[in-house]
Amino acid sequence: MWINHIENPERVNKFFTALPQLDNLLITTFSLEKDHSLKIGVELNQFPDKRLYKLSDGNTCAITFHFTDLIDITIQGWAEENYIDLSFNKYSCYFKVKCYSKSCSIKFLCRKIYISDVGVYVT
Repeated sequence: MWINHIENPERVNKFFTALPQLDNLLITTFSLEKDHSLKIGVELNQFPDKRLYKLSDGNTCAITFHFTDLIDITIQGWAEENYIDLSFNKYSCYFKVKCYSKSCSIKFLCRKIYISDVGVYVT
């Protein structure tokens, strides 16, 4: 389960009892930071299932992943809208992260993965 690799899983658990899948996610933000980190914001395909959020006025749930201590990054292709499948695998002291779709491919290594934001809003 991908949540087991996140440094702060409570950010996601606050919204979901059933863990959202990380496929066909729309990239909404992509930011390479000066501190050798990367933030990728995506719209999820699932809406929060916790009662408080089921009653909200929003129709979209977004999450921002914060990948720290980047070691290497490769970006190939980019489209106006990029729907990606996101995966990460743990190796000895780093994660190998892949974001891939028909239009783009993003691969990198990082040391830690955080959730910097989760929100519900109207599109």
